[in-house]
Amino acid sequence: MEIETISEDGKKALVALLNKAIQVEYGVMQNYPRIIDYLVNYEKINDEMFVSDLERLGKDSVRHLGWIVDIIKSFGGESIWQMNPIERLFDARKVGNQQLEKEKMAVEMYKEAIRLARGNMVKVKVEDFSGKLIRTNKHGLQEEVIEASEVIDRLERIEVDEINHVKTVHGMLATYDFLKDKET
Repeated sequence: MEIETISEDGKKALVALLNKAIQVEYGVMQNYPRIIDYLVNYEKINDEMFVSDLERLGKDSVRHLGWIVDIIKSFGGESIWQMNPIERLFDARKVGNQQLEKEKMAVEMYKEAIRLARGNMVKVKVEDFSGKLIRTNKHGLQEEVIEASEVIDRLERIEVDEINHVKTVHGMLATYDFLKDKET
């Protein structure tokens, strides 16, 4: 059987790009519970939709990071990321604007990852072994092969989510401004 997968050069380039995306977008995700606590308890933002949107952004980030790490591992790479803690008291508007820019950058990175994957597709012969696609590599070892369409579908899903995140964060910033202006 023959399938399309990503070339070795394409895999290396995707691993590098996806690790860059991890650095750009996911360094703050462990801070979402603290950010929510700060906004609700310190800044007194009690808008249910605002908090729900922020919780969803955090959950999506965790899910996306898992997908990206899985892709990187399936290509034989290693994910590289670090957590970026924020100060106990912070400028919520500034953090929000920074996150908006990161979301916009992430959209562009995932668009580039999709182009990269599509531009590096190659056909390979595989065998089905217990539900996995296996081929024998140039060293005579068997390895699992991931279909290019599977990777592209996952990247497209993340891209769509990131486009929605840009809209969500933009709306959250407008809500934040509205609620803060109401206080004065």
